[in-house]
Amino acid sequence: MLQPGFRSAPITKTLFITLGLTSLLVSLADLKPLFHIQAHPHILTHGQWWRCLVWQLGGYMNAGELLFGAMLVYCLRVQERVWGSGKYLSFILYNLLLTTVVPPLIMFLLRPLTGQNYIPPGPTPLLFALLSQYHHSIPQVYKYRLGSDSTASPTGSASWEETFSLVLSDKLYIYILATQLALSQPWGSVFAAGVGWVCGRVWREEWVPGCGWRVPRGFVGGGEVEGLRRRLDAGRR
Repeated sequence: MLQPGFRSAPITKTLFITLGLTSLLVSLADLKPLFHIQAHPHILTHGQWWRCLVWQLGGYMNAGELLFGAMLVYCLRVQERVWGSGKYLSFILYNLLLTTVVPPLIMFLLRPLTGQNYIPPGPTPLLFALLSQYHHSIPQVYKYRLGSDSTASPTGSASWEETFSLVLSDKLYIYILATQLALSQPWGSVFAAGVGWVCGRVWREEWVPGCGWRVPRGFVGGGEVEGLRRRLDAGRR
């Protein structure tokens, strides 16, 4: 059974709190206009290249995005429990850099063709990079079917009800949260989410250098999961 709360997930807890605090402080300090990116006029006219480095660090700019983002962070805590806090933190730090640099770069390259000019603030690409790992590495716990029970047709072939029934899994709820977040500020948020998912896949397949990098072993507190993993490794030797 999935444990409630942040037990064995200290990095997720830190990310959850940091997301809420930064969103609140940026809002109270009236700094919201400083964290989104517009190729024109911010970059091409005013030369505000620093926006390409800070746009994920200021949190979300409205309550709806913050709600869905925080809920997605909480639901993805299972990924930290599977990987361990060390690998999870390594992934976050590596992909924070990757997903900060790549979306503005792609936006500038494709702008003449797509007209994409805006990237909303917030760590949406990082969360979708995490969601990509969740999608590939966390198995489904249960499935359920929406639709009528299947019945045999007179010809012996599959019935209309069986053909059009819909099979879903327990992971659907997390995908609904992610979809709400991706559609919060279209098309900028959809673009950011898509690039984040691709960056997560690139990291998983090790298509770019440094994907195997890990933070030093003593940098993250051991915790129950890390301690158990070390004892198991010691027992195999």
